[in-house]
Amino acid sequence: MLHPTVALALIALSALIALSGTRTVHADGGHAVGRVRPVEAGPTVSLALLAGYGYTGAVLHDDDRHHRAQGAVALAVRARPWLELGGSLTGRYDQHTGASTDDDGLIGDPRLWLTAGRELGGGRAAGLRLGVWLPGADAPSVEWAAVSVDASAVFTLTRGATALTASAGFRLDRSTAAVDAASLSRADRLGLGLSDANAAIVGLGVVRRAGPWQLVGELSGDLLVGAGAPPLGDSPLRVGVGVRRALDSAFTLEALVEVSASQRPDGSTLDPSALVAVEPRAAIGLGLSWHPAPARPRVAPRAPDDPVVAPADPSAEPSGGVDATVALRGTIVDERGAPLPDARVTIGALTATTGDDGRFVVPGLAPGPVEATIARDGYQPETRTLTAGSDPPLAIGLARIKPPSQVKALIRGFDGQGLAARVRIEPVGIEVTAGADGRLIVDLAPGTYTLVIELDGYRGQRKTIVIEEDGVAQPNIELQRARR
Repeated sequence: MLHPTVALALIALSALIALSGTRTVHADGGHAVGRVRPVEAGPTVSLALLAGYGYTGAVLHDDDRHHRAQGAVALAVRARPWLELGGSLTGRYDQHTGASTDDDGLIGDPRLWLTAGRELGGGRAAGLRLGVWLPGADAPSVEWAAVSVDASAVFTLTRGATALTASAGFRLDRSTAAVDAASLSRADRLGLGLSDANAAIVGLGVVRRAGPWQLVGELSGDLLVGAGAPPLGDSPLRVGVGVRRALDSAFTLEALVEVSASQRPDGSTLDPSALVAVEPRAAIGLGLSWHPAPARPRVAPRAPDDPVVAPADPSAEPSGGVDATVALRGTIVDERGAPLPDARVTIGALTATTGDDGRFVVPGLAPGPVEATIARDGYQPETRTLTAGSDPPLAIGLARIKPPSQVKALIRGFDGQGLAARVRIEPVGIEVTAGADGRLIVDLAPGTYTLVIELDGYRGQRKTIVIEEDGVAQPNIELQRARR
């Protein structure tokens, strides 16, 4: 018979595999603060750093106080367009004071997770998160018998600049295998975060975006169930309020204040072998998250400076020249070596234009080096130092200016009529308005973006797009009228 932890992991992985067959799936990326994470487009890689402090008053009826300092680092990677992999390491230093509870300790808490989800249309998205907790007796250490697994279903509803997320799942908790509870102090049995009971994990969160700001509010809880579980009111329940502020296109500063809504267990009457997680009564966390800034449009590399030898063309020799002057002759080609007609070669006040064969002649030059500017519409201009009178003629390469990546959106109502909706493109913050026919064209660097579409009298919508290099994303967006 399968171990319950293995069974839950297999069920969750099966659901992940089922989700992978969908075409549009998303993960959220890393944040420094917040427990309730929406299902939405995330960056290809993100890094988050956190520092925090928590305080808990008397629990043991021994004039006791409990302080917690912690730091964390988390990394998330979008391994597939539909799948995010992540991991975090939290270091906690707990100090307990009181008449007979003076104690302190350092704990390392590593966790891993996978997230998959899909967009359902109409601003809705659903997903699944699988988490693995690796508790240890000391920092750093991992006690494999204590590995615990949780899985949660997540649903996000987005309306305009507001996203509402609900999550529910279950944790198979084996964390108590990491320690010998009977050998711990009373303070450590409450503060290590280990529990004898499994938990139903729930969360409700809201994020409101306003330019570079995000306001965050959430309710979350680990409802302890099963044998050894304390009264439901003693389960960890939390209320959090926070803010995120984008510093630039890559860095975001984050802060969250969290208070516990749980009752405090009576620590003086706990069984010496019991482990109950008691979280800080109040805590604050400050963090910084990073993801790569969208890349600038790439321009094709310059052609090599070393000239390519081309056969001389005697017919191109200027007639009627003066013995004291010479001509600069050559051919303008593209990256493939094909001749470019209508390219302009300018030397001082003299300009020559290439013919269909890409050849040019600039007569009347003094022998020696000259500075020439070569230009053609649609190609990167070049300025070169060339030698007038050189033999054989030169072949000069021009690099095509590649068209930028673009989004070409069409915004309509359900009646098929175009709508001049307002569109904000996140995370770059570009704000534009579609034309009267509902069409919108914006040049963007390759990357993942979220279009936030709003129009008075219609329900707002969010649409995630992925733009490949030199590619064009062409989403068709239909807005539904708001109910009066």
